[in-house]
Amino acid sequence: MGNLSFQLQKPDLLAVPIATLLREAIFDGVLLPGDRLVERKLASQWNVSRAPLREAIEQLTGEGLLVRSPHRGASVRELSERELNELFAVREMLEVNAMRIAVSVLADEDLVRLQDLVDRAKMDVKTKNLRDFRVAGLAFHDELVRLSKNATLIEIYDGVKLKFRRYQLLLASLPDLPKSSALEHENILTALRDRDADLAGKLLAEHLAHLVRRFAESGRNHFNQNGRPSTIDQR
Repeated sequence: MGNLSFQLQKPDLLAVPIATLLREAIFDGVLLPGDRLVERKLASQWNVSRAPLREAIEQLTGEGLLVRSPHRGASVRELSERELNELFAVREMLEVNAMRIAVSVLADEDLVRLQDLVDRAKMDVKTKNLRDFRVAGLAFHDELVRLSKNATLIEIYDGVKLKFRRYQLLLASLPDLPKSSALEHENILTALRDRDADLAGKLLAEHLAHLVRRFAESGRNHFNQNGRPSTIDQR
């Protein structure tokens, strides 16, 4: 478990900001799959009572980021190859459909925002800034969905996004994956600029399938070699 050396501005902060700190610690790899959350230690470190901390833990448990067991208390949920495949299947359904809707209503300023995200990701690849690359990459996919202006679709997407964000740290650390992902994003944007919904949908589906395939080929071994948990549930 990494050092959660966050500074809370006020000692009486309640569950929402505590949940945000814990959530980002999971996404950034400070808290790794299997790490226990010791309430007494965290409450003392952050100078908060255990009541809001427990509320925050319950919130993250409901989001599928933490699990509780009678003897270990709360811990970070393990990664699962099965979950990864299921999540990306759902992502494909949501994102491809959202993008097909968006193609018909795209404005020039929408394309400018998407190009900015592609350019940021390419720069992050050059500077090897994986954290910012993950942010730009996720923002590109978020924007594709939001451009559909379909409130129900967006709500469903947001509901599953927290779960697949857990896998970003692993996927972005695979050799050459950031570079290939940035190029795939650029190709998707080119198809959008041409208002070619079929090609854009095909490229997006291939992009997501490529991420899953790379994980299956080398993700587990790379994960182990880089100091992450030694096992990933393959069920």
